[in-house]
Amino acid sequence: MILDAKYLHERGLYEQCGERLNEAKGLAMDLDDQLSLLEINMADRELLRQIKSKEYAEIMERLIGEKEEILGEIHEELKYFDLSDKLILEVNRRFELRNEEEIEAFHTKYPTSIFEKIPRKLSGRSALRYLQSSALYFQLLRDSDRVLDLYSQVVQWWDENKKIREEEFHKYIIDVSNLLHAVSSKEFYNEIPLIIRKLEKDPPKNHHDQGMVFQKTAIYKLVYYINSGQSEGIDKVVEEVQVGLDKYQIKAGSRNALIFNTSVMLFMQEKFQQCADWNNRIIKGNKYITRRDIRNGVMLLNLVAVFELGDIEQFEGFFRKVTRYFYKKGMIEPNHFEKKIFNSFRDIYNSPPSELTNEYKKLEAYLTNLREDKDIKISLGLDELLLLWVSSKLRNKTIINQLREKHAGQPT
Repeated sequence: MILDAKYLHERGLYEQCGERLNEAKGLAMDLDDQLSLLEINMADRELLRQIKSKEYAEIMERLIGEKEEILGEIHEELKYFDLSDKLILEVNRRFELRNEEEIEAFHTKYPTSIFEKIPRKLSGRSALRYLQSSALYFQLLRDSDRVLDLYSQVVQWWDENKKIREEEFHKYIIDVSNLLHAVSSKEFYNEIPLIIRKLEKDPPKNHHDQGMVFQKTAIYKLVYYINSGQSEGIDKVVEEVQVGLDKYQIKAGSRNALIFNTSVMLFMQEKFQQCADWNNRIIKGNKYITRRDIRNGVMLLNLVAVFELGDIEQFEGFFRKVTRYFYKKGMIEPNHFEKKIFNSFRDIYNSPPSELTNEYKKLEAYLTNLREDKDIKISLGLDELLLLWVSSKLRNKTIINQLREKHAGQPT
């Protein structure tokens, strides 16, 4: 519209130029696009100089006043834009602050008073930037309650500014994903489907944004089923993941994460053959996987899945493959998690029926002690997954039923 107005102005079609600028101004106001409003303001003043209307002085004074208001809005927005970018740099350096020394230095640089409450008269994109900055700030301080509240407000801002959301849907998807992460961090898994349904209600029009929606919704649908103990709708999710992987161009890392989490979900549902089938998608393409945690994780997960299938030849063949894999990669080291699980399964497999329960108990004790040591972090949550599995063997209680009991008191 602005380009149209310039074209009309150059040809002396001043009335049509003014009409086009008015249309552009209306759209820029709807989108809270202050930079475009500034450009339109300058174009309006250039046009006014040409037409020399009777109200020239009055209109020019009004336009100059509007310019000052626009510059004030731009300054306010950029102030929080700068703050957001600085905090993103802090997050990139360390996702969270780990000790009192770091926290004290951080508070000196970014006083808490900045984020205690939303400044008065803050509106439009300035309000969005402020909320996003505040969420990053409290993320660094490990205040998960504030992070959840702030990302809820961020998504609410997008919902209240539907035209901006439609114009910048890819940014909206990112903020919804941040909310889903905050909900998952609090283990409020039952809230995930509600947020996803809202995101899927108004699908984006372009292929790129559709791909983004697929990735974000698929990964959190998997997170929901992996952690909530629910079973209804599993087959539909597996089908959606398959269709999305075939339809959209997805980076290898994200693709493998979706495949691995689908495998984990199927494992939790004790659908071991399907789990093994999905694992093989990664195992067969192993040379293309750069993430060691996924490489190791899928090998261990498949070891358990194949064990559960009860095919002795298949298990022995895969056990030899796992042995070659770990020793070839040099990943079996003293006290490594992978080595312990690997050896435990060798003992379980070789144990006579009378000793099998004892071997399961040894593995359970190891995994329980591992979980209680806060300084030890096992990638991909495999310790928790294997603990649920071995508990199911000892107590004759399915993995899903254990999860349901765990989350029985969770808010809905």
